[in-house]
Amino acid sequence: ERKKDHSKKQSTLAFLWHDKYLASVALVAFFALFATTCIDFGFLREIEERKQSLTEIANFIGLFLGVAKLASLLLKVGVVGRLFGKFGLAKTIIVLPIGLFITTITGLSFGTSSAAPAMIWSFIGGMLLVELWSEAVQVPALAVAVQPLSKHTQHRGHQVIGGIIEPVALGAAAVLLYVLSVSIGFTLRGISFVMLGVFAAWAAALLWFGREYKTTVLRALKHRRLRSA
Repeated sequence: ERKKDHSKKQSTLAFLWHDKYLASVALVAFFALFATTCIDFGFLREIEERKQSLTEIANFIGLFLGVAKLASLLLKVGVVGRLFGKFGLAKTIIVLPIGLFITTITGLSFGTSSAAPAMIWSFIGGMLLVELWSEAVQVPALAVAVQPLSKHTQHRGHQVIGGIIEPVALGAAAVLLYVLSVSIGFTLRGISFVMLGVFAAWAAALLWFGREYKTTVLRALKHRRLRSA
């Protein structure tokens, strides 16, 4: 079984190594899930400490997520398609890491401690951005991203991202949060400094994805023209 697992990992790495486009998609998916998991944890932990009872926590989270989901739905129905058509996938998605970078910098600049209102509001703002943009923009964009590929490659890409990349991202986020908790203690400022690097890496991955997407679409269109001819 160990040999099978090892060969599977090797084949996955080889697959991504030879397919730069899918590697760029996988990298975007990794950083996106890694970052949003850390933001979710920081947001929920802070709300748990601020609210006095489980009822207050449930009411606040229910109201917050309800408003965010409604706004996300309206964005998805009326705006996202136009954004994709005008700016492309990468430039539309990149709004999220850039927005998170700005809110985090703002929180660090005006919040001298993790308990400062600026730090708390930066995480609330970050969570709102995640709920609004991730569900309405990033998830559909990554689904569209594999459309220029062959059916076999699409299927393999979904397997790699959903079965390997996303669990690895969740595991990496859990390890980071655990290490911070047992070493220096989890604080909003501490995780914010780490997340700045993650947001930058996420944006860089999106720029790479944008270049590879253009190349892949042009190749797919050329291939279809040749087949039709």
